[in-house]
Amino acid sequence: KRFNPAVLWIEKFVKPRYTFMLSIPFIKTIALICMGLSAIMYPVGLIPMAAVLPCLAVALFSLGMTSHDGVLIFIGFILTFGSIGLIVWLISSGKIF
Repeated sequence: KRFNPAVLWIEKFVKPRYTFMLSIPFIKTIALICMGLSAIMYPVGLIPMAAVLPCLAVALFSLGMTSHDGVLIFIGFILTFGSIGLIVWLISSGKIF
């Protein structure tokens, strides 16, 4: 019962949109991206709060796929590119590895 207000608030924004992003090529791409993001979460997790972007991207992919919301999937793609940029910056600046 206590989660009901949060679920009702989320349901106002999540609806089936841009369902072409749920076609087979997109699903396979999302699966590969999620595997890649999960592989980089451990080294990035050693830096406080650095694993938030990859985790949020995986969460948005899963919510978008279960609710057939292509907008959430698109935001997940944007966060994935942001995560990759963060990892490249952290490696190039010498903060990890």
